[in-house]
Amino acid sequence: MLLLEAPDLRMADEFRVYCAELRARIPRAHVNQLGSMGSRRASPDWERLITMRYEEYARDRHDVRAAAMGLESSEKA
Repeated sequence: MLLLEAPDLRMADEFRVYCAELRARIPRAHVNQLGSMGSRRASPDWERLITMRYEEYARDRHDVRAAAMGLESSEKA
């Protein structure tokens, strides 16, 4: 989900809109897939949990990206 909204991806504006719509549909699609595989635990709570985890990762993505860039630059040196 985070990859679909990366600001440094080079893509047409129309495709960026498509990616945003796709990202918004992933939680429901995942819960539906769990249900189709027979998971009795696939419930609306899963959508909420997916959204909560996404928000947590979204808050941390800048720190993770900075750390990755730091590692990359130190490996080049």
